[in-house]
Amino acid sequence: MVSKDLKMPSQHALLGQKDNSASHYYQGKLVVVDSGPIKLTQTSYVLGEIISIGRNEHNDIIVDDAFVSYEHASINRNKQGFWLTDLNSTNKTYLNNQPLIEGILLKNGDLIKIGAVTFSFEG
Repeated sequence: MVSKDLKMPSQHALLGQKDNSASHYYQGKLVVVDSGPIKLTQTSYVLGEIISIGRNEHNDIIVDDAFVSYEHASINRNKQGFWLTDLNSTNKTYLNNQPLIEGILLKNGDLIKIGAVTFSFEG
């Protein structure tokens, strides 16, 4: 017999996000604009608190491209919004066709290029 008091997991699990009401204050999304020859698991990714991007399987967004570092970039959310940071990758992270020098607050429509993949930020 199943207890009626059991709660089902949330229907909208967000990448890198724990299911609590305080973390639902702002949502952002990465939409794949161009993936070149690289196969990704999704065409868009809803962003949570911390998102890791890279070639290693432990990343939230895996980009299986030889030009992508194992731990290439991260996106971190705070009260201001979403911050993109390059993690000292060999081939750099590009924001709007410029190499990322330091962490930067993302704006709606920003283009992020990591290896052969280009994402558009919506938020």
